[in-house]
Amino acid sequence: MTFSDHLLSRASAGSGKTHQLTSRFIGLLVAGEEPCGILAVTFTRLAAGEILERILGRMLKATRNRSELQKLQDSLVEADFPSPSLEQVEDALRRLIDDLHRCHISTLDAFFSRLALAHTFECGLPPGWAILEQDQLNAVRAGAIQKILAQGGPADARLLMHRLSRGSASSQVSDQLQQIVSSAHEKFLEFPVDEWNNPEISSPPDQKEIDLVREQFESVECPLTKAGTPKKHWEKSLEKIRMWFDDREGVDPLTLFSSGLPKALSAGESSYSGEDIPDEIRVTIQLLGNIIRSDLSRTIRSQNLATRELLASYDQFRTEGLHAHGGVGYQDVPLALTIAGVLAAPGTILYRLDANTRHLLLDEFQDTSMVQFAALQPLIEEVASDADGGRTVFCVGDPKQAIYGWRGGRAEVLDLIEAYLKPGSNRTLDASYRSSQEILDGVNQVFGNLPPAGWLEQDQVAITSWCDNFHDQFTASGGPGDAPGHVVLKVAREHPDRNPEVCPYIDAIDEVERVIQKSPEASIAILVRKNRNIARMVAALRERGIDASEEGGNPLVDSPAVGRLVALLELVEHPGDATMRFAIARSPFPDLAGVIEGFPTGDWEDPEVAKAISSLMRSRIHQLGIIEAISPLARELARISSPEDRIRIHQMLEQLHIRRPGGCRLEDLITHLRTHRLSSPSGSRVQVMTVHQAKGLGRDVVILPELAVNWFEVLPGLLEQRDPSPPRGAQPRAQLISRYIKKMEQQILGEPYIEMNRQARQSRLQEALSILYVAMTRAKRSLTMIIPAKKPPEASAAAVLWKTLGQEQPLEAGTILFEKGDADSITTITGDPVKASQQARIPDLQASKAGSTRSPSQHTAFFSTAKSSRARSIGTLAHYALELLDWNAELPPEMDQILAREYPRLVQFIDEAVPLLRHALGEQGLKEILDREATGQRLGQQDGDQIVLEREVPFCCKLGEDVLNGIIDRLVILERNGQPIAAEVIDFKTDQISGSAQETADKHRDQLESYRSAVSRTWGIDPDRISTRIALIQNGAVVNL
Repeated sequence: MTFSDHLLSRASAGSGKTHQLTSRFIGLLVAGEEPCGILAVTFTRLAAGEILERILGRMLKATRNRSELQKLQDSLVEADFPSPSLEQVEDALRRLIDDLHRCHISTLDAFFSRLALAHTFECGLPPGWAILEQDQLNAVRAGAIQKILAQGGPADARLLMHRLSRGSASSQVSDQLQQIVSSAHEKFLEFPVDEWNNPEISSPPDQKEIDLVREQFESVECPLTKAGTPKKHWEKSLEKIRMWFDDREGVDPLTLFSSGLPKALSAGESSYSGEDIPDEIRVTIQLLGNIIRSDLSRTIRSQNLATRELLASYDQFRTEGLHAHGGVGYQDVPLALTIAGVLAAPGTILYRLDANTRHLLLDEFQDTSMVQFAALQPLIEEVASDADGGRTVFCVGDPKQAIYGWRGGRAEVLDLIEAYLKPGSNRTLDASYRSSQEILDGVNQVFGNLPPAGWLEQDQVAITSWCDNFHDQFTASGGPGDAPGHVVLKVAREHPDRNPEVCPYIDAIDEVERVIQKSPEASIAILVRKNRNIARMVAALRERGIDASEEGGNPLVDSPAVGRLVALLELVEHPGDATMRFAIARSPFPDLAGVIEGFPTGDWEDPEVAKAISSLMRSRIHQLGIIEAISPLARELARISSPEDRIRIHQMLEQLHIRRPGGCRLEDLITHLRTHRLSSPSGSRVQVMTVHQAKGLGRDVVILPELAVNWFEVLPGLLEQRDPSPPRGAQPRAQLISRYIKKMEQQILGEPYIEMNRQARQSRLQEALSILYVAMTRAKRSLTMIIPAKKPPEASAAAVLWKTLGQEQPLEAGTILFEKGDADSITTITGDPVKASQQARIPDLQASKAGSTRSPSQHTAFFSTAKSSRARSIGTLAHYALELLDWNAELPPEMDQILAREYPRLVQFIDEAVPLLRHALGEQGLKEILDREATGQRLGQQDGDQIVLEREVPFCCKLGEDVLNGIIDRLVILERNGQPIAAEVIDFKTDQISGSAQETADKHRDQLESYRSAVSRTWGIDPDRISTRIALIQNGAVVNL
């Protein structure tokens, strides 16, 4: 069978992008292509799952129902494939199911991850790496910043902050650095280092020139009024300039440009206050500009270079932190693939992924970043250039829906990929299968009339460029959207004692109540711009008795019940924390704790009672696992909680099942529970979400109450300059990058900074228009837009709607500015009622009966003594300090400060831990362990052999029916000809020594034997060549086991 060549579809909202892509996939299968030869990638996991589900569903229905077969045949013919027979569809479905394990339908990130896993060495990634959770990445970032501040001491840190902030550093140093690295690190990786070397430093005028200009200035007389008196504006401005000439050190020349003659001239004016500006004043202002330009260029250049140095250090320490955690962030993977040129290597996918990509299907491609495109580019070029060999590229996207610029998405990639395809491969899809014609008429009237007269005149080019991709949309005849609809733009009503900005939200809730009364089965979405407003809106809806859910998700601890359970874990981890003791003592737990046999009694605020509770709970966690340990308390708490809290408790236990702590400490787990966002699966028909979260979704009724946000209120952190017109198919070249420069400073410095600001403003404006377009096109049958009863910011969605739909009518409270269709058309909406779960059962999440997961440290009981908290704290500090040592038995002089930064809650134990360590490291046994030459002799090192040192080595291996996992404190491997042949396992112990060192070490013999087995299985070393040693920190002794 035959099929069409490459195809790039620019598909408007609701035009059936997923349908087009699944038709392409099915058509290729029916044409005889192998499933593993088709690579389909999209932007979200939800979309990837939907694509596979649609493919299987459409084909299965076609094999069982004649009318469904006809629909599939019609779709494939429309997609330029021949009409298949039933037998051909059945054969294609059978081959797909047989080869489903090799079918490549995933997110772009998942594809990159599979590729990088197969090229870990080439990409320079840590062995066994994984994508880290956000809380883990946050910890890596915080650790890197702390190392930056520590590396040069306080003086260097102050100097760095002075340069980064132009001398106005705040006291929140760490927060300021986090803000810089979060916004600029990816740009640091994208831009060459030399592009930070700006602006060019200009020389200031000399004294002779200044004196000459002053002489000309003094010759200017102040213009007079008709009454013969000096014009006040002229007189005031001339006096300010004269004051600068008299006291150049005492007057900041930059302040002169904020008003008067300097401001008028810098804005390009030729007159001021009704009088022409003489040449003598022009020369004076030019002199002022030259002086300011010299000082300003030095200051900004120093700031840019300091930022580059900061980001270079951060990148180094971040990479070290990622390797220590054994993982990376999503954004690191495509960059590693690009640098390694993985996809540029012939046969990469064939030999490493057991697949030969003949067809490339790209969905939602406008959300792709330049780094992702660079990683994928060799594959696109390879497939596109082999059209004669039957290979094809199918890409679908919509530049009007490019709303992820804040995380790197660039709509320009659609133009870049078009350059690789054959001429005539481009097409547009404007028929909507989602929205009614009334809604589309509103969309057409807004975006078809941009820009309205007099609106954002300096941004006309950016607005016109965005509108070039917009075509009037229409409802597909006979499609799901071909039904009566309603669209309205109205001014919020007045509500007593409420700010006008809040009134649209109140009206939105009123509208939800109206819709529920008219159409109980309608799906309703309230779309907002910011995550923080979701929880507030849901809470307000629930106060009205409306069951609503949060689609963006919020931290589980937003639930009071989960917050109490997490506080209990905090108490277990830190029984000395008085705040946690106070919180738990006033929770229901003291009354519920009797469900656990032997639970301590007494005042929970009493430190001794808290220690006893911590000891008991740690013993339960150790013996039963964390889920079984806290389930009785969680179950009792759920019994007295609201339905919503029961659901959140259920979700918390699921997170515990996923993120079981790998060792004794609960800190990482607690951080995860406090920061990880989860949606509440209430099943409500009323949902509150951001516009970004609504991308790809459609709802019967959409309400937009948050339209008056100023698009330019938040200034960009960076300005960048790219080639505005690169060669066709080439990526826009990164030319220059700088920290943000104020508007007045841009005018003084001149180009390229004015153009850089224009490009930044254009990107934000076009993304804001896309967000409005996406928000409006989520609606199927009803769209309600509400703006405050006050003039909106000029650069806002409210202003756009007011000018295009409202025709700038007076903004009187409760006024309808635009309406089309019948508001009661929603009564015809039908659907299956969805009921929220009222009971959330606390699940019995137990380990598999087939085998257990155990830690080697489970051979010993860590939690049985009253002094366990102190011992664990000292042990934590000691292990961290020892992890810093390679082949050196001396602690850094600033070890106390390092530990205080890393473990602020354990400061009280540092004075005990550090002297203990220094004493132990002075003993001969520990010195020999940390001596490279002595270690080589113990392992039998010969000439040419290599010694590899690893610290804090995580492992996981199967021994019999059990899965063994743990962390080896220090592992030394001897390699000969690249093969590991011997190893030394060292475990540091801070136990109190009651008997001999040997007796103390014998308590841990089983644990060390487990380590020996794990190293043998993992590295393939004969167990007899693996020595195990216990290093006792209490006395510095080392015992061989």
